[in-house]
Amino acid sequence: MTRASRAVVTAFMFGATSMLVSCIASNLLDSNQRMLQTEAVDREWSSPSSADIEGQFESTEITGEAAGSVLKIYYYFAADGRFTGAALVIGTSGPTFQVLEGHWDLNGDKLSLGPDSEPATVHKSGNLLRLTTVDGRVVLKRVTL
Repeated sequence: MTRASRAVVTAFMFGATSMLVSCIASNLLDSNQRMLQTEAVDREWSSPSSADIEGQFESTEITGEAAGSVLKIYYYFAADGRFTGAALVIGTSGPTFQVLEGHWDLNGDKLSLGPDSEPATVHKSGNLLRLTTVDGRVVLKRVTL
C-alpha cells in the first residue's frame, strides 16, 4: 500500500468514526436529573494499628486552612517508621510539589511525623485514614495493599 493510499484510508477511518459520534441524538433530561446526585456515606472510624498506617496513600479530601492551597497529598509510610510525602501546592509561580520525609510514630490515635509538627489525630475506616489537626483534616486512601 502506498503512502498516499494509507493517508486516504486513515482519513476515511477518521471521517467515518467522527460521523458516528456526531449522529448520536441529544436527549433532554428532567431538571432533577441534571445534577450529580451524591449521598453522604456514614463511616465508622476507629483507632488504627501500625499495620493500618503502613503503605502508600493519596488524599481524597482536604478541608480546613490548607484546602485553598493544597491540591493533592501523597504519603508512603514504611514498616520501619520511615515516611516520605509530597504535597502539590499552589504557589506564586503555580503548582509545585513540596516534599517531606522523616520518621513516623503512632501512639494511640496520635500520629507524629517528627518533632517539628504537632501530632495529628488519626482514625481508620476500611482503606481510609483520616488525619485531623487544629488547622484542618485530610482523608487518605490506601493505594497499595
